[in-house]
Amino acid sequence: MKILITGGLGYLGKNFIKKFCNIHEIIIFSKTISEIDFLKQHNIIVEKGCIENIEIFNVMKKHKPEITLHFAALTGLKKCEDEPSKAFLINTFGTFNVAKACLSEKSKMIFLSSREVYGETVGKESRENDPLNPINIYGESKMMAEDIIQKFGKIQELKFNILRLTNVYGNGNENRGINKMINSAIETNTIQINGGNQTLNLIYVDDVVEIINNIITNDNISNKIINLGSNDTLTINQLSKSISNILGNKIELKYFPKKSYEVNYFKPNLEKLKKISIKIQPIKLEEGLKKIIETSS
Repeated sequence: MKILITGGLGYLGKNFIKKFCNIHEIIIFSKTISEIDFLKQHNIIVEKGCIENIEIFNVMKKHKPEITLHFAALTGLKKCEDEPSKAFLINTFGTFNVAKACLSEKSKMIFLSSREVYGETVGKESRENDPLNPINIYGESKMMAEDIIQKFGKIQELKFNILRLTNVYGNGNENRGINKMINSAIETNTIQINGGNQTLNLIYVDDVVEIINNIITNDNISNKIINLGSNDTLTINQLSKSISNILGNKIELKYFPKKSYEVNYFKPNLEKLKKISIKIQPIKLEEGLKKIIETSS
C-alpha cells in the first residue's frame, strides 16, 4: 500500500515507519529531514515542505498515495498556548490543505486528533459522540480541524478516519512526558509535578502504530471517529508512585501549581476501538514503564 505520512519524522511517524517500512511503500512529507541513512536503506521517499503551504498539493499529485496519515501538527499544550496563531495555522489551516489535497487525489485521510477536543470528561467516560468542549488552544485547533474533515466527508465524499489519541508514551521521546519524569527520577531522585490529580490515559507507542496499521488495512473502517487509548487511566500522582516502585527508590515529589489549560479528569470510552483491534495485545503500563527505565538506566 502506498502511504504518505505528513510529519513523518515526528515521534509517531518514525515509530510507524520503522515497524512497517517493509510492508508499505512510504513517502514522508516533513519540514525537517533526519535519519538519512535509515531512510536510504529502506528506500523511503522524502519530500520536504510544510502543510501550511502549497507543497502538499504538489507532493500529493506527484505520488498519488492510497492513504495519507496526517501526523503533522504543532503539539505540546504550552507551546500552543504560547503561539496560538501558529497552532491554528498548522493544526487547522494545515489540515484544511491536507484534506483538500487528499480529496483531489482520492487519498483516504487518517487524521490524528487528540483527547483534548473533549475537555473535561462529563460522566464516567468520553464517548465519540459526546459534545466537544476543549479548554486549551491545542484542543480548539484540533476540534476545528475535525470539523473541516467531516464537512469534506459529508459534502465532497472525502474518505477519512479521525483518531482521538490519548497520552502516548514509550522509548524515543526522552524530553517529554513520562520519559522526562523517569529521567529526572533516575538522575536526580526527584520528579516535578504540576498539580498531581489530573488523570492521564496512557497508551504505549507500539500499540498506537499497530492500531493505526490495523485501521488503514481494513477497508470496512471508514468515516469513523475513534478514541485511541487504553485501559490505563490514572492520576499523575499514581503514575509517579508507579515509577518510584519500579525503580525501588523513594522519589522526592516536588509540587507546583496545576496549569490552567490542563484537563482535570479524562477517561475515554473504548468500545469502538475494541471492535477493530481484537488481535492486538496491548502493553500493560508496568511493562511499558520498565521498557523505558531499562533504556534510560
